Amino acid sequence: MTGIENPAQPLTIQQKEFLVKKNSLSNNERQPRTCVSDLVITLFSKLAIIPKIKKIHDIKAKNEERRMKDIAFLQGDSLDPASPQASVWDLSTDELQELVDSKDMLEEARPYLEGKVYKELLEMQKKLEPKASSDESDKSRLYAPDFEEIEYTSMDSPDIEFPTDLIVSLNHNPKKSPYLGIFHPESLRIIVRELASIKTKKVASLRSDKKTTILDLDDLLGKLKVKTDDPFEGLPDAYDCIEAMEGLCRFESIRDSKGEKGIHYKFMHAHCLYFKNKPDSKKYYKWWKPVELELRQRRFESMVKFSRPAYDDQWILMQAKADAEMASESKWAELELRMARHCEEDVRKRKSYPNRDDDSRDSRFRRPFQSGNGGNSSSDLYCIACSRRGHSAKTHSTSDPSPLWVSLKHKILYHPVSQKPLCGRFNIFSTSKGDRDGKCTDCNSEHVCSFCGKSDHHALGWKCRQKPYERR
Repeated sequence: MTGIENPAQPLTIQQKEFLVKKNSLSNNERQPRTCVSDLVITLFSKLAIIPKIKKIHDIKAKNEERRMKDIAFLQGDSLDPASPQASVWDLSTDELQELVDSKDMLEEARPYLEGKVYKELLEMQKKLEPKASSDESDKSRLYAPDFEEIEYTSMDSPDIEFPTDLIVSLNHNPKKSPYLGIFHPESLRIIVRELASIKTKKVASLRSDKKTTILDLDDLLGKLKVKTDDPFEGLPDAYDCIEAMEGLCRFESIRDSKGEKGIHYKFMHAHCLYFKNKPDSKKYYKWWKPVELELRQRRFESMVKFSRPAYDDQWILMQAKADAEMASESKWAELELRMARHCEEDVRKRKSYPNRDDDSRDSRFRRPFQSGNGGNSSSDLYCIACSRRGHSAKTHSTSDPSPLWVSLKHKILYHPVSQKPLCGRFNIFSTSKGDRDGKCTDCNSEHVCSFCGKSDHHALGWKCRQKPYERR
């Protein structure tokens, strides 16, 4: 019995409270689960965890809304019974465990969980986290901590302790750039270790009439085993150079009275960063390093500001020169390969005709002077710089003390007077098909003998009477 005798009459307050209580979903008076169909329960059970949590959240929100309407009903509004499904929608133990096992999933479900439920799951999750342990089986100790990367926008200088004597000594000559190789980490370690044994000298102080003692930089460079006239300043590759530049920037920030805000540091930072940030700095290192030294020295001599357009102009000129020399070296490699094949073919022919008269042989094998290691026919290359057998001009050792008529720079032969490159094709093959007067149609190099400089014969024609080591 509902206590409602006549539905046409208005409900009393007691009757309304009875209806609200009847439709309530409190813990003690939930609707029976049998009021939800098996199909609905099956469909719900197949939902993924997050969609299922969202569904539960939506039903609870609607039921809360209906509860508020029930309260309003007591004031005269119509009754809106709660959903009977609220007592069905719940997570299984396995699904709750899956939330505990996944931090990301728990955070995604957080907006749809009751506060106390979320806290309970979070506490369970914390209990499962491994505690810091010195046990070797704790693999977390093997991994580096994750962090958010930032863009590299400037040159980071390593913290290097420069000896005071070194700073004072390098400051003594303000018109000359400090030797860059000094600032390489390995060089600094040597300086610190050998500081007590480095010679000193008395010089006039820059700020008073008294004498001051500084390090003998020539002796210091001797400890580092580098030459003062080396354009690479003891730095054989781009990696070493960039490391030394980082040390130089740090040095400038120390000796600048305004630190990194001073003019000395700002210039050197911009100067070094320009070469460091070039994507092809490694490829062109042997060409840009002398240019870098010249630009840096110009700063100390004339106190000019850093100018990116001026640096760009120098880089373009350097790049053009480097590309030309690399193209020339590539041609040399091709010529050497052709020469080797040509010599192999000639040796094969001579072995096929062992009784062939010497006068009938190609003129390049009639040598008026001894060419290096003798007449061993197994050697397949001749150097058009020194005439010796067994290597080419490209692989000619720079440590060979024998003087040459030609100038050999960066594996390229140059005329000693005009400083123009000599044509390798001419000195190896004399003429090529289609050439006129023994010159190459696509070549602006000097077409003279690399042994003596005359144009009436070529080096490997072996007609030259001038020995290469009887220098001009």
